[in-house]
Amino acid sequence: MNKKLISQVTASLFAIGTVSAWAGELDIPNTFSAGTKAVADEVNANFSAVETAVDDNAQKITDNTAAISGKLDSSALSSSLDATTTTAGNSIDGNKLLIDSLGTGVSVNSESISNLTTRVTTAEGTIDTLTNAQTTLEGDLSTLESDVADQESRINAVESGMSTCPTNAGEMVRVGPLCVDKYEASVWSLPDGASGGATQFGIDADDFPCSDNGNDCSMAGANPVYARSDAAVKPSSYITWFQAQQACANAGKRLLTNAEWQMAAAGTPDPGADGNDIANQCNTNTAGKVNTGESTGGTAQCVSNWGAFDMAGNLNEWIADWIPGDGASSGTTFLPDPFGGDIVVNVNTASLTTTGMPAGVYRGGGYGGEASAGIFAFFAARSPDFSNVVIGFRCGL
Repeated sequence: MNKKLISQVTASLFAIGTVSAWAGELDIPNTFSAGTKAVADEVNANFSAVETAVDDNAQKITDNTAAISGKLDSSALSSSLDATTTTAGNSIDGNKLLIDSLGTGVSVNSESISNLTTRVTTAEGTIDTLTNAQTTLEGDLSTLESDVADQESRINAVESGMSTCPTNAGEMVRVGPLCVDKYEASVWSLPDGASGGATQFGIDADDFPCSDNGNDCSMAGANPVYARSDAAVKPSSYITWFQAQQACANAGKRLLTNAEWQMAAAGTPDPGADGNDIANQCNTNTAGKVNTGESTGGTAQCVSNWGAFDMAGNLNEWIADWIPGDGASSGTTFLPDPFGGDIVVNVNTASLTTTGMPAGVYRGGGYGGEASAGIFAFFAARSPDFSNVVIGFRCGL
C-alpha cells in the first residue's frame, strides 16, 4: 500500500480514538495473604469491582465500535481514501510510464553500448594491426640502419684505402678495391729507381741483366730488377712477360688480370687515327718521332676515369693472363663501334715465339697502333717470352 494512504488511515483511526475513552484499569479493593481466611464480604466486594470494570469496558467497546463504524462510513474518509487511491494510481501509472521510458532508454543505451563495443573491438583490431605493422617497420628500419652502417663502413674502408696505396714503388691510384700503377712501369737495378742513382733498363734496347725466362730476375736471384711507377720517365719496353712479372713482385706488386686492367682503363679517350698528332691525344701515331714511347704522363688528356695514364697507346702492356694456343690460322679483327676499331689478334701457335707455349696477353695498343689502339685492343698471338720495342707493362696490387 502507498505510504501516503497508510498515513491517512492511521490519522483517521487516531481521530476515532478521541470519540470514546479507552477502558480503565481494574481496581480490586481487597488483597489476601496465604493462610488467611477469606471473608465473604471482602470476596464479594472484589467480585463486585471486577463486574463493574467488565461492564464498563463492555460499554466502552460498544461505544467505540459504533464510533469506528460511523467514522469508516463517513464520506470524508471515503473521499480521502478515494483521492488517495486515485493519487496512488496516478503515481503508479506515472511510474509505469517512467519505467517504460527508462526501459526504452535502456534498450537504446544497450544498442549504443553494443555498437560501441563493436567499434571498440574493431579499434582494438586496428590497433593490433598497426602495432604489428609498427613492429615490422621497426624491424625493417633496424635492418636498414644495419645496412647503412655496413655501407658506411665499406665506404670508409674504400676511402681509407684510397689514401693508403703504397708509394715506396712509385705512384699508384685506387681502382675500386685495387691499387694500380698510375704510370707505365720503368725498370731499375735498385728499388728506389732514379732517385737512388740506379740504372734503368729497356729504354732503347733489350738490356735487362736477367734472363728472358725470369728465373734470375727475383730479389733473391743473381740479377734482380725492380718496377716503379714514376712520372716523366720513359717507360721500359723490350721486356718479356716473365721479366715483367718478377719486376712487379720485387716491388711488392703483381701484373693485373685482364678484368682488372679493363676496369682501370675505363674512361681513357679513344685516340682515333690521329693519335697525339692532335694536342692532348693518346700517343698512337709517331709520325716524325723516334720509335719509342713518350715519357709517362706526357699527354695530359690520356688518362682513365680512375687516374691511370697511357692505358691506350704509348706502349702495349703485359697482363697476367695466358691463353692456350689452338693451332688455328692467325686472325686479326678490328672491333666495330662502340669499341672504336680497336684491334683483336687471335692465338696462332705457328706465330708463337716458342712453339707449343700458350700465348701471353698484352693490352691497349702501342705508339704505332693509330686507330686500332685503344682500351679494347687485345693481343694474344705471342708467347710470354716474347719482347718488343712497343711492349711494356704496369703493376698493381
